[in-house]
Amino acid sequence: MLLNGADITSADTGAIIRQGLIYAPEDRAKHGIVLPMSITQNVTSGLMERVKRRLGLIDSADERKIAAHTVQQYRVRCSDLDQPVGELSGGNQQKVVFGKWMSTQPIVAILDEPTRGVDVGAKDEIYEIIDELAANGLAIIVISSEMEELVRICDRVLSIYEGRIVAELKGEEITPHRVGASYLSHAHV
Repeated sequence: MLLNGADITSADTGAIIRQGLIYAPEDRAKHGIVLPMSITQNVTSGLMERVKRRLGLIDSADERKIAAHTVQQYRVRCSDLDQPVGELSGGNQQKVVFGKWMSTQPIVAILDEPTRGVDVGAKDEIYEIIDELAANGLAIIVISSEMEELVRICDRVLSIYEGRIVAELKGEEITPHRVGASYLSHAHV
C-alpha cells in the first residue's frame, strides 16, 4: 500500500499515522475513545509526541489548547474539557473521535460507519463536518451500510462483494436505487 509515494504496507500503526492515514473505527466506545477519560485526554491521545515536553512529561497547557480547539471546531456539546467522554451523547462522542484523529493532520481518513448510534440531528452535524473536511482537501473513505449516508456524503461509491469491486457509481449516478441495486444484484441469497 502506498501513501503519498511511501510504502506503508508493513509499517507500524504510529508510522502510518505520521504518514497521514487515520482510521476512525465503527465501534467508537471500544476502539475510538476511552469513555472514563476526559475530553482533553481523548483528543490528545493520538498526539502524545506533540504534547510531550522534555523528560517525557505532558504539557497540560498544550493539551488543553488542542482540546479547546477541537471542542469549538467540531461543536462538541460538553460541560468542560475535563468531562469524561462517557458522559457525552453518541454524536458528541463521535465528534471527539473525529477531533482526536483530525488533530494529527491526516491526508487520508477512513471513516467506518461514521454515524452509527447517533441521533438524526447529530448525523446532520457529522455530515457537515465530513463535508468541511473534504472541502479543505482531506481525502475521505467512508465505509457505511447506510444507503442514505452514502448518497448524502459520497462523490464516488464502490460496491464490494466477496473482496471484489462489483460496481462503481459517480456523481449523479449515486442514487438510493442505484446504490441498492449495485450490491443487491451480487448478493444472491
